[in-house]
Amino acid sequence: MEGAAPPPGLLSWAERDYEMAQRDRDVLADRLAKLRSEIAQATGRVDVSAQGLRRSIEKLQEQQEQIQLDDAGAQGRRQGLEEAIKQYTARAADRAASDEAAKQLEKVVAVREEQLKRVQQLFQAGAAPSSEVAAAEAAVAQAQADVAMAKQRAAGETGPNSALDAWNREAMTLSIEESERQGRLKYIRDRLDQYKQVIAHVADLEQLTGDLRTAEARREAARSNLERIRAQVPAATSADKSNSTQPARP
Repeated sequence: MEGAAPPPGLLSWAERDYEMAQRDRDVLADRLAKLRSEIAQATGRVDVSAQGLRRSIEKLQEQQEQIQLDDAGAQGRRQGLEEAIKQYTARAADRAASDEAAKQLEKVVAVREEQLKRVQQLFQAGAAPSSEVAAAEAAVAQAQADVAMAKQRAAGETGPNSALDAWNREAMTLSIEESERQGRLKYIRDRLDQYKQVIAHVADLEQLTGDLRTAEARREAARSNLERIRAQVPAATSADKSNSTQPARP
């Protein structure tokens, strides 16, 4: 009946029920806060939700796999370039060694070197001026330069802007990029190692988060019940006082 007083002891029970619900909620909130603090300290993250941790781990793993895939492709290309450079250089050396013009010029070098030795001996004996020594040395240098030019022509394009030069530059670039990838991989592995220290607590984090929501819902239900019972007490008291002042019916 409206205005009826609640059963004796119901208000005290509702107050105790709310206090217990509040205490349970506070205990869970404290445990969750401590766990989040430990995870944040271990990972350096601000967002320490279970969903955020899993998303970060998955992203790091995807990046790791992509870098490893890129590295495998780059290593294959670099090996191919190194083999091409080796074969190209070997063929060029063979062409240069078998070039007839270069062979003839090498004979000229040998002759010029013999002439230089004789002039040096004469100079030491005082029978030739230093100018003749210098001229003989210049003749040897020129003959050697002629041999080098002949071998280069026989070998084909090996200088700047040649295919060989471009391959060498690309191989160097690939080597630099590999060092960069290894640096990124080290960073990712270090981060994953940090997450490994806390990944076992992700399930605990989810469980505590769910338990806290349940505890908060129970506390709110206990609060509403307490407020409802408290509202009945003055209403029932007022109704009792009103009935006691009514004159008795004849």
